[in-house]
Amino acid sequence: MANDGKIYLHPKHGAAPVLTMCSICHEETGVALTGRDFNKLFPNATEPSSDQRLVDPNPCTKCSLMLENGATAFISDDGRSFMIHKAAAERMEIPTGKIFKVENAWMDKNQPPGDVDNRDK
Repeated sequence: MANDGKIYLHPKHGAAPVLTMCSICHEETGVALTGRDFNKLFPNATEPSSDQRLVDPNPCTKCSLMLENGATAFISDDGRSFMIHKAAAERMEIPTGKIFKVENAWMDKNQPPGDVDNRDK
């Protein structure tokens, strides 16, 4: 999308609204007006639909707060992710409050089962 603050309409889909989601927890974060860039973002789609999502490069409020408090996030090439608490990162001598992009193979070996939010510190 253009960075000039204007919305460029798609000739067929208009503003082409698409839901956005957090890159870490995958919760919905808002709506992006994709406009004329809709076909670039969704090359296989014929029209906007409610199941399409764009990954927001910025973490949601909840994940941002966790990062500010020292959690560390890992995001794989295919979009899988998990967080570890500050104490766990410190025990493993991993920088805290950071987001690491990792390869799928690393994620396959290291992603813990379950929901990270329920994990003990």
